[in-house]
Amino acid sequence: MLIDRLSKYIKYKIDRVFNKGLLYQLMILTLIIVISLFIISVLMRIFFNYPILEAFWDSLMQFIDTGNISAAEADRGFNGVVIIFLGVTFFGVCGWGLLIAMINNSLQERIKNLSNGNAFIMERNHSIILGYGEEALTIISEFISGRAKKIVLLSEANPDEIKKRISFFPNYKKTNIVIREGNPSIFENLKMLNIERAHSVTIVNDDDVKSLKILLSLKKILKSASHIKKIDICILVNKKESIEIISSINDSELFDIHIIYKYEILYKLIGQSITYTGLSSIYEELFDVSGIDIRIEYNNQNKTFEELSSIYLKKKRNINGFSS
Repeated sequence: MLIDRLSKYIKYKIDRVFNKGLLYQLMILTLIIVISLFIISVLMRIFFNYPILEAFWDSLMQFIDTGNISAAEADRGFNGVVIIFLGVTFFGVCGWGLLIAMINNSLQERIKNLSNGNAFIMERNHSIILGYGEEALTIISEFISGRAKKIVLLSEANPDEIKKRISFFPNYKKTNIVIREGNPSIFENLKMLNIERAHSVTIVNDDDVKSLKILLSLKKILKSASHIKKIDICILVNKKESIEIISSINDSELFDIHIIYKYEILYKLIGQSITYTGLSSIYEELFDVSGIDIRIEYNNQNKTFEELSSIYLKKKRNINGFSS
């Protein structure tokens, strides 16, 4: 009973060490190899009067170089020593195979952790998209067209499926796109995205409650940041009554919230395009990054429309609207 409990305890401890990672696995494997070769050296000393140090060295060479058995045979003849060396050679083959398996499993686990978002993002001035859907794919496409250099996407969707969809976008290879799998509503997942160094954050979600939770987590992260860098947060809202609640969270020192009530905007675009002939062409130009560049500028410095028109004409630009 005592021996059984002791063996179970030792097995439990070994399993705990193996679960700590590759470094501990290699330490255990090395320890087992050294102890096994030492025991073999002692047995060779007892049964064949083989010097312990020489036996340990020869056994180690047999373990490392599994094709070196002929050297022992020529030196000692085919006897018990050679049989032991054959056993060490077999042990070496198994040991090297186990080592390769450990390294392979560790690499596979590392790759899985990276794709699951378990590694910190070291990017700066990156555009973060939280959530997935056709809206997120459209946003990524626009970012690529707008020559965005770094895009980070965190969603619960399969990364391979997202990569397959993105691979059909023109010029997608020119943009560094990091795709992570994880729940954006979980605070720890957001901490991995280096939010305080980001250029912007876009929240795409079918549930406004989850979007609100994400927004509160972002606010907490930015408040605890060692440096303050104001960022833009764009959030897609599904219900009109959520707009006022989300607006109340805005913090002008940390971020600017841009709320888009997607259904209202979509239906307005459809209605206006039908009512006013030619308006759809203007919208097409507005949404086409490769076409006419339409900008909104706020710093007019109390100048008149005539003065601003003269300034922008010199820059080969036109003013389409003016607000004092």
